[in-house]
Amino acid sequence: MKIFLLGVKHAGKTTVGKFLAQISGFSFFDLDKEIEDRNGTSVRDLYKNMGKSFFMKEEAIECSIISQDTGNSVVSTGGGISDNGEALKIIKGCGVSVFLDIPFDTVWQRIAEKAEKTGSLPGFLSPDNPKEQFREIYDRRRKIYLDFSDYVFSIQEKDCLPDSKTIAEKLYNMLIKKNPPEIEVHPNYWTL
Repeated sequence: MKIFLLGVKHAGKTTVGKFLAQISGFSFFDLDKEIEDRNGTSVRDLYKNMGKSFFMKEEAIECSIISQDTGNSVVSTGGGISDNGEALKIIKGCGVSVFLDIPFDTVWQRIAEKAEKTGSLPGFLSPDNPKEQFREIYDRRRKIYLDFSDYVFSIQEKDCLPDSKTIAEKLYNMLIKKNPPEIEVHPNYWTL
């Protein structure tokens, strides 16, 4: 079984994925890290220096490599994989996709905090109105993920976000132990 975690930037895909892999005994792959290891540079520099098309091609290559792995795995994808039709096609053909649907304000706060620490915004945001720009990206990508994903794990309506380990435990119970919650909004749409 392959579980692909999808979501916008800073939705917690990597952290949740590591916990889920630990709980389940599955292998863990961080798609961005795999791309970095193969190219010998950060995904930020790769995107900046080689361009979006090159990066998307690398993303699809890594999805293909992971899809050929015969073991069980949890895969954390990059936030922009929503725009990569080729990579999404590979994911759809080889695994289960789960969208971590996190509120805009939460992910924006995480982006802003990281930008303050590092001194720069992500490469896809310009310094002019980055929050508005990210809002447009967030809304567009969220719609794609909602339409594409096999399962949606939503915590949009919550006042307080659960920690990543709690989310991973819920995903483990729902996907691997096949123990879905008793009350479901939709069979493939869960809230915590």
